[in-house]
Amino acid sequence: MYAQTSTNFATLKMDVLNSANPGTAWSAFSADICIVVVSLLREAGANKTSIRLKSVQKRHKSCNFRRHRITGHPRVSALRNGLALKLHWRRSPMHGLMVSLVDLIGTESILEELPMNKPLFKTFCLAFLSVRCLSLCRGDGGTSLANMSAVNSVSELRTYVAMENYADVMVRGYYEPGDGGTGQFFWDSTATENDDGGVTIVPNSNPRMGRWKRSFHGQVNVKWFGAVGDGNVMDSAAIQAALDFVDGKGGGNVFIPRGTYRLEPSVGGALKLGDNTMLEGEGPATILISKGPQGIRNKKWDGFNQDGSPLTDYGNSNLVVQNLTVDCGGEGAMGVILGSVTEGTIHNVRIKDPSHYAVWLLRLGDTSLAEGKPTKRVTVSNCHVSGVVDTGIECSGAVGCTIVGNTVTGTGGLGGFIAWNGATDCVFSGNIAEGEGATNSFVGYEVQASAVYSGPGPNQTQTQRITFVGNIARNVRMGAMVAGSALNKPSDVLIQGNSFYGLGKNDRGIEIEQAVRVNIQNNLLDGFEEGMIMNDVRLGLPYNGATYISIENNTIKGGGRSLLYGNVGGSLRGNKYYGQRYHAVSLFSWKNCAITDNVFVNLGTGQDTVGIVVLCCGPVPSTGNLFTGNRCMDDRDVKWTTGAIKFSPEPHDRNIVTGNGALGAKAGARAFWNFSTGTNNIVANNIDG
Repeated sequence: MYAQTSTNFATLKMDVLNSANPGTAWSAFSADICIVVVSLLREAGANKTSIRLKSVQKRHKSCNFRRHRITGHPRVSALRNGLALKLHWRRSPMHGLMVSLVDLIGTESILEELPMNKPLFKTFCLAFLSVRCLSLCRGDGGTSLANMSAVNSVSELRTYVAMENYADVMVRGYYEPGDGGTGQFFWDSTATENDDGGVTIVPNSNPRMGRWKRSFHGQVNVKWFGAVGDGNVMDSAAIQAALDFVDGKGGGNVFIPRGTYRLEPSVGGALKLGDNTMLEGEGPATILISKGPQGIRNKKWDGFNQDGSPLTDYGNSNLVVQNLTVDCGGEGAMGVILGSVTEGTIHNVRIKDPSHYAVWLLRLGDTSLAEGKPTKRVTVSNCHVSGVVDTGIECSGAVGCTIVGNTVTGTGGLGGFIAWNGATDCVFSGNIAEGEGATNSFVGYEVQASAVYSGPGPNQTQTQRITFVGNIARNVRMGAMVAGSALNKPSDVLIQGNSFYGLGKNDRGIEIEQAVRVNIQNNLLDGFEEGMIMNDVRLGLPYNGATYISIENNTIKGGGRSLLYGNVGGSLRGNKYYGQRYHAVSLFSWKNCAITDNVFVNLGTGQDTVGIVVLCCGPVPSTGNLFTGNRCMDDRDVKWTTGAIKFSPEPHDRNIVTGNGALGAKAGARAFWNFSTGTNNIVANNIDG
């Protein structure tokens, strides 16, 4: 075998890496031999020659060494710099080398050809061709040294220390070769950090200075820290170690490869993210088995100091959880929880069978005296939640959060998507809520009031400015619900452009209770026994708890009637009702509202029906309303639609009824059937059938 400077650097290095077998080199060396090794240490693009080889020493009492120094004028090219090492050994076993590194100012390319042992030549090249030449000695008590190119595990790496700075070692795996924990480590002789289990490794000899450091750029792999992902080993500690590492660096990306990772079924088993941290899997095939109270959450949680005072340093910022699965197995309570987090993303996360909340964006730190810090500006997108029995995705006191493009399926509980407890300016868009089974009690979308604290408290932030746009709910007991209490009413809620599909029995499309300024626009409600319910007095609720409710330009298909109680200052405008079995709408005790331009088609089955029936709730009549532009029609062979509007016999008063029509309905149909005993109603220009 001959070594000469004309060899291409990249080719030689790859050849060595692919074929070297250091284990055979030592046994092959058995006789006196003079060796000249030419190492090509300069890569293309460098503008300075910096070869740091001082000496090669043989640490064995029966061996001598000589240093051959290169002098003269340097000859440097773009691709290589010549360096010669001349070594002489007596006949003896070869146990190892130690390489010291310094700068050589002057070097000269040497063209020398001497025969040498082939395995030994490859071993030398593997050690010397890197600018960071390998320099190892055993740190487990022996005097022998080992010139190692690679070790099989992190535990094996811990048995070595390096004699000089920046020695390089390839670790083939964390526990064993090929387990995903592979990586390149270098020796930092001045480092004093603690062992973190993945990036900084302290030798077993526990030197005061000197640590193995992993060379990497970009994301941190949990398998570097010992995560296994076989579905049997508890991986919480290893994954948390990776998260703690990036947290200590001010943030970073922690990657979980595909596999099944078990988390400890306890509060301590939750994965906790610090600021500026991304936890990312490899898609649905990255599975976290979480059977404890929490799966993934942020690190800084609320609590109390030793003196009983509340903590103020809680909450995190800039968090991302994406591309993984959390499997709660019906035992784990919650999947992903962000408390008092500012700026964050939960994307493409699958959560299976949570017993409580799947995704929870909440305000931590609430007490009887004050509200805490809300979660702000977090986006939950493209997530899939299944097996919900309580809540899918919830904004609790959250502010400015966006829930978009998610799917939640379940059998019951509070709902698929919920905003409550002072949630403000949150948007739910493009989501799907789906009930599982033909008799489920699943609610698609829900807005609730703020929690009621015991004892004296501040003026609470009401749940307000919540938007549901372009969502779907199917096979559900209720499409959407907005509900509060007499002193705690959600306000300014928009339900627009959604499509809700019912079970066809004991179900409701949209229900509004104890709320203010709710706008229901351009929605499709299909197949609900009760299309819309407002202020349901049958449940003991006040007839006028919800006010200023606008119901406009919706399409209601099939099912039974809509029961709307006690609206004040609201509207029923531009809606289309098709094929209801009974009267399409029953209005109870409305006051100062606009009921205009509604269309009723093919109403009734086996009995005469009208579009709108105006009634009293108890002694309270409907007063001050405008009824105009409403019309009914029936194109069936057997017609049952007999009118557009009908006043019950109670004293409804000061209403205007004009411009309504019943053309095309059943023979004898009337635009306005007036049985009221009230006075001062204005009735004009209605067109009968």
